[in-house]
Amino acid sequence: MGSNYFRSRIEGYRWLRSDGKPSFSTRVYRVEKELERLAKKILVSVSQTSPVLDAIEKMYTFQEEQLLVLHGESNFSGLVTSENVIDYLGGGELYNIVMDRHGGEIHSALNEQVKTIMIKESPFVYINEKLPDVISSMIKNKTRALPVLYKDNTVYGIITQRDIVMLLAEKRTGVKAGEICSPIISVNSLDPLIVGMKMLVQTSLDSIYVKNEMDQIIGTLDSSGIVQLFGSHEAFKFVKKGYLTEVNSIPIKDVMQFNIERVYKQVDMGDVISKMFNKKLKTVLVTDENDEDIGMITFDDAFFVLALPI
Repeated sequence: MGSNYFRSRIEGYRWLRSDGKPSFSTRVYRVEKELERLAKKILVSVSQTSPVLDAIEKMYTFQEEQLLVLHGESNFSGLVTSENVIDYLGGGELYNIVMDRHGGEIHSALNEQVKTIMIKESPFVYINEKLPDVISSMIKNKTRALPVLYKDNTVYGIITQRDIVMLLAEKRTGVKAGEICSPIISVNSLDPLIVGMKMLVQTSLDSIYVKNEMDQIIGTLDSSGIVQLFGSHEAFKFVKKGYLTEVNSIPIKDVMQFNIERVYKQVDMGDVISKMFNKKLKTVLVTDENDEDIGMITFDDAFFVLALPI
């Protein structure tokens, strides 16, 4: 996960004590369990030599943001995420591989092996570790998911930020939405898709807002929407000459989603998190007493509120 947004959001939380050791909210210790009871067993994976398109198709089909990369039946090699995919398709430095090695040709680029774009030295945790260890590793490594391994480095499964938020969620947190929301990050609906992909990678967010020409928020651009575009093969209908740039040039409005939800700034984060789960949201807008949008809340924020003391 990119570090810009993560670094800005971690400020304001008492993440490290004066002795340099991690500090967690009391709710973390109330539910402290070993990972065998918390992590999801491995359901879907790819190999290092799988085509990138295969990874994208599996992310789309199984609704996964991260896939374990294995060699053999269960030996851990790394992790590939939707952010890696978007970085490769046009959002970041991995896009140079598409242009330099594949001449921008979409079918050739999507046939590239997963090992080229995966996180090769992915952080991980062992199955006997406990929740504070997982949270500490996620924050230190700026990641939203960690592979869970046995001591022989074979894979048990994976644990995600979303899993932890679900585990720690409470009806009342004592934290108001307006206290922790961040500035709204957006792109224009007429911008080419590649502009949105670059914004997602640069901010490390998996959902940003989309505005129209009158500066009104009309939707969101989600990493899952981009994965769906390619994983469903819908992207290929825009390809006439065989180049990825043809897809990256379509306006964001053709890919955006219309799932906009708002919460009042005085609403407790417990209610915000409940709404995000119930409506499958990655972000919500925060409004003031004049119904003006003043900020946004993401799952990163939910994670920090529940896991760390403020």
